[in-house]
Parts: sequence; structure tokens; C-alpha cells
Amino acid sequence: GPHPPPPPPQVLVTQRPLGTICAGAWEFPGGKLEQGEPAAAAAAREALEEVALHVRPEAALEVVVHTYPHGTVRLTPWVCLLDPPGQSPRNVSVAAHKWVTLAEIAELDFLAGNAEILTNFTAWLANRGPS
Repeated sequence: GPHPPPPPPQVLVTQRPLGTICAGAWEFPGGKLEQGEPAAAAAAREALEEVALHVRPEAALEVVVHTYPHGTVRLTPWVCLLDPPGQSPRNVSVAAHKWVTLAEIAELDFLAGNAEILTNFTAWLANRGPS
């Protein structure tokens, strides 16, 4: 018989803690590069530090430069996969987390600088095709 369509992919988003810039807003996990650290390594390290997940960096998305009132940030996004699969995130240094589909992100108070990453990620998924 016909196969049901695969479920839409889910991504992890985290909520910024009180006392930080943009507290309460949602974003992708991430943080600042250490001196000389490759972006892929930083992405994996931040996933572990913020939400206690072991991830495998899979693909780089294009760099996004976004200017907020408090300054300009340069974001180097990496698509990461859980490795091993089936892990549960913990709120180590974030206020909250949730797994959402790309459509559900539209309903969150999502950081403006992250919205462009979302556009690039959506295109990456479409080009990648079914896994």
C-alpha cells in the first residue's frame, strides 16, 4: 500500500536565560568560538555545554552576519545530528529547550539573526532529499 509521508524533521531550539541579552527569546544552540577553534568543533562543544548532547557536525550553512542594536554578530551555522541517536537534551545553561518542526519556529519569539539560518537550513534540507 501507499507509504505514509515521513515526519517532518525536527530541530532543537533553546530559550535564553534571564539576565542575558534578549532573555526569553528562542534560538539555535551555539556560542562564541574559542581562540583558533574550528566552527564545527565549536558547534559540537556548545551542544554539549548548553544541552548535554553529543552531536556530529554534518554540513556547514552559509555564514550569516546580523546587526542587533547592541552590536554585530557573525554566525557560522552547522547542521548537526545526534550521535548516538535517541539522546535527551538537558537544560544545562539554557532556560528551556524544545524539539520543533521548521514550521513551528514561526510561532516562537525567535532571534532575528537566527531567522536567516532557518531559510538556509530549509534550502539545505530540500536539496538533500530523503535520507
